[in-house]
Amino acid sequence: DSAGATGSTAQVVTVAEPPAGPTVIAGSDTVWQWRYENSDPGSGWTDRGYDASGWQSGQGRFGWGSSGIVTNIDSFANTNDRPRAAHFRYTFSVADPTAFASLEITGLADDGAVFYVNGVEVARQNMADREDTYLTYAPSARRVTVAEAAPIVVSVPAGLLVAGENVIAASTHINFRAT
Repeated sequence: DSAGATGSTAQVVTVAEPPAGPTVIAGSDTVWQWRYENSDPGSGWTDRGYDASGWQSGQGRFGWGSSGIVTNIDSFANTNDRPRAAHFRYTFSVADPTAFASLEITGLADDGAVFYVNGVEVARQNMADREDTYLTYAPSARRVTVAEAAPIVVSVPAGLLVAGENVIAASTHINFRAT
């Protein structure tokens, strides 16, 4: 101390881990429904009651031409034929939504993305602030591979969850069409 006294004492500090809350999605090994087509997915595609039974399914990371991709969604021989947007849905059940304090979504996208929970937009990355369609381009190119893309982390109010079926939906948008 300031008077020159020295000494020490031992103290035991116990750190308790916070209780683990429920986990809805455990990682990129989950199976999502997806579509990558040059047509409108239809109104309400982000909503809980939407019928996506005709969509493809696969494990996340979706994309093409980059390391780390698990499900290749590009089946177009000519890059000029690629759609501007891809659409993704993950359906999960929640027994008691009051058991959740929050919901966190982590996503990667190159070039832009819009995220939804039960039909409510919760975040957008590199997208203009307006309604998006399957024809909407991202406003700028990120010029990175998906493996290099910075993740977007979205904190979602737990109040968007309902008892029973819930849906996380996302659309990803390219910046330009190759010529």
